[in-house]
Amino acid sequence: MDAFLQRLKRLDAYPKVNEDFYKWTLFGGIVTLVAAVVMLLLFISETRSYFYSATETKLVVDTSRRERLRVNVSTF
Repeated sequence: MDAFLQRLKRLDAYPKVNEDFYKWTLFGGIVTLVAAVVMLLLFISETRSYFYSATETKLVVDTSRRERLRVNVSTF
């Protein structure tokens, strides 16, 4: 378990800064891991929503106005 915590502490998605200017923390590793999981779930959710969406066409006439309006609907 201790080895897992040490590996989690070293987990960093963007280690581009000079090593003198940052400190590895367990909280930083947990935040990186949680952020990666959330991004993966959002990606899967949006991809699923894109591929399995249903299109519904609806025509509604506004009856709140007192005027008469002639509407011709042509279906081909």
